[in-house]
Amino acid sequence: MTLKQLLKSKNLGEYFEAKNNAEKMNEIENRGLKQVMKNSVRQTQLNSEIKQVIKKEKEAVRCPKCKSTNVGFMQQGKKTFSVKKAVAGTLLIGGTVMGFLGEKGKKQWHCNECSCIFETK
Repeated sequence: MTLKQLLKSKNLGEYFEAKNNAEKMNEIENRGLKQVMKNSVRQTQLNSEIKQVIKKEKEAVRCPKCKSTNVGFMQQGKKTFSVKKAVAGTLLIGGTVMGFLGEKGKKQWHCNECSCIFETK
């Protein structure tokens, strides 16, 4: 069992399995550089795909009541009126129309598991 065999194996699990199996160790020893690089690229792609799935799972909208991700988008509230912006608009421009600029309302969601309706920003 050498460092060369460890580097040629696909992962540590395969290496430790081959320690007890002579046929498997011979197979690892006979792998060429091309096959080793191919395995390395494949493993890197799998790792990045797993990271993307985990990231999507973390960013998913969850029901605050039952923590389910089985939710449906209902609607997005209309823009809310901002008193601060209306006062600033009146002072600067002379109109309260500025109160409607910018801020959007919250998004409403419906949980398909517990029928809870909740809002997110």
